Amino acid sequence: MARPCKQDKHIRKHRITVRFTEDEYENILNKASNAGFENSTYLREVGLKGQVKQIDTITPELLYQLGKIGGNLNQIARRLNSNVAGVPLNEDERMIVGQTREILDQISETIARLPY
Repeated sequence: MARPCKQDKHIRKHRITVRFTEDEYENILNKASNAGFENSTYLREVGLKGQVKQIDTITPELLYQLGKIGGNLNQIARRLNSNVAGVPLNEDERMIVGQTREILDQISETIARLPY
């Protein structure tokens, strides 16, 4: 299935040619790369918005840690759901709940900084 055509107002028809010294060019390439943007997108964002919000990337390590958190949460949920007698969580389970809460707070802060 073919990709739908862009509306005329979304097609970029105009180009601006800008010349840079070698140092300026390298500086812009580094800033665009550090922000997680292609060069043209970076320059467009700076030119139109005056600044660029850096995109935090999700690393394989972060995905691995999130998977571990999910497993811990599932174990705790299973224990709580099967706990008809009302037995309190043991020390390890309380520690895992506390660590998970801290990590989820960090994830929420990171997501809040992402550009929308």
